[in-house]
Amino acid sequence: MEITRELLEKYHGGRCTAEQKKAVEDWLNGQHLETDFPVGMGDGKMIENDIWNSMSEHLGFAKNEKSDALSHQYPESFRSNFHIPAWLVRLAASVLLLVVSGYVLWFVSNRQFAGKNITQIDTKSPARAYVTMATKPGERKQYVLPDGSRVTLNANSEIRYPALALLTDTLRTVYLKGEAFFSVEKDPDRPFVVHTKRSLTRVLGTRFNLKAYERDHCVTLVVQEGKVRFLDAANKRQLILTANQRGVLDQTDLLIKDNVYANRYLAWKENKLVFENQPLSAVGTALEAWYGIDVVIDNPQLKLNRYTGSFADKPVNEVLEAMRYAVGFKYEIKGKKVIIY
Repeated sequence: MEITRELLEKYHGGRCTAEQKKAVEDWLNGQHLETDFPVGMGDGKMIENDIWNSMSEHLGFAKNEKSDALSHQYPESFRSNFHIPAWLVRLAASVLLLVVSGYVLWFVSNRQFAGKNITQIDTKSPARAYVTMATKPGERKQYVLPDGSRVTLNANSEIRYPALALLTDTLRTVYLKGEAFFSVEKDPDRPFVVHTKRSLTRVLGTRFNLKAYERDHCVTLVVQEGKVRFLDAANKRQLILTANQRGVLDQTDLLIKDNVYANRYLAWKENKLVFENQPLSAVGTALEAWYGIDVVIDNPQLKLNRYTGSFADKPVNEVLEAMRYAVGFKYEIKGKKVIIY
């Protein structure tokens, strides 16, 4: 594979395929003739000057100081014949990439997300480091992503994304566990893609709510504004959803679409619990995330019973009592554990 300037730029931006990445790294690690340096990267003297300029800036020398230093320390005949081997240039470029990547990670962690709940920055691969933000049970928080998009995380949820990709890649990719409301900045050239364990959501710029708690056994997407493409993880089925439409990927991987009032599904942003004809199993999952408890439904048949209701800043015992009258079950509270039977 030919190593070109464009390929190196893709490599530095983390946009290479596995085959391209291997080719570039083999080239960087190899002992090649100087003549195999990519066309368009400049001749040896230009590269030499670029490296010196970069080093000078880090060492605090001005450009005229560099020229004076060279002219005083080395005769013209030596400097005219002096060149830097291509393998050394590649080594310097690799080191510089690591330094720049490290600086970007420092900037991301210390400046852009100062004061926010950053739980993880994976530095195993600096060029593709991931930033992870999460909420605890009963906690809801809003974050601004590097591309300007906003995400509000519901309780016991997590979002993860490559630190540099939201600014450099052709796709703006994030990964979600739990529930989140997205307000995505419009960018027709760079689609915004949300991955969950079982689904894929693709938009150009819109507002939508995505719920993908693993214990729910289904993924629910509700669109407040704009247009959304909703797919299963295998890309075998898809729905196109617009404002006030809901898409559900059920436990059999069947995609279902219907019309809803979107704001009813966003009440959690205002600290309100809202259930609309939901099975008790899904209600139990919501209560776990909301109150930080463990809900056990001993009777399998009860899991299928459906419940509709809403609560604003109510303690869990009041919520359970209201549900008991409507559904017809008994319950026990043992510390952080609720047993429904």
